[in-house]
Amino acid sequence: MADEQSTATSSNALRINFVSEEQLDEAKKTRGERVEDGTAQRDRPIHEILNENKAKKKKELEDRRKHKPPKSLDEDEAQFLDGWESYKKEKERRLADEEAMELRRFRAAGNHNVLLPRKH
Repeated sequence: MADEQSTATSSNALRINFVSEEQLDEAKKTRGERVEDGTAQRDRPIHEILNENKAKKKKELEDRRKHKPPKSLDEDEAQFLDGWESYKKEKERRLADEEAMELRRFRAAGNHNVLLPRKH
């Protein structure tokens, strides 16, 4: 009995669905020719077809991204940008303060008379 089941299972696994010429012609008429089922012949190498399909998908993806409006910032991103702006302003303020301090020191030292080269 176990042999009968294994034979039945193997015959089911090996069952091949043959198609008559009439069925093949009917399939061509109803859904068109397809390379994968043998109803159309491949006239180009497969790597050309695959590269072309890949390029089409890439272009479609780029087009979708190009026409997509930019996403709005979430709360974390907005806080980061606010912090970055305040950091830059604070840094600019410190640099201006340091420059003003150096200028005051220079003037306080009495070196404000700078010698310029004379014209002959």
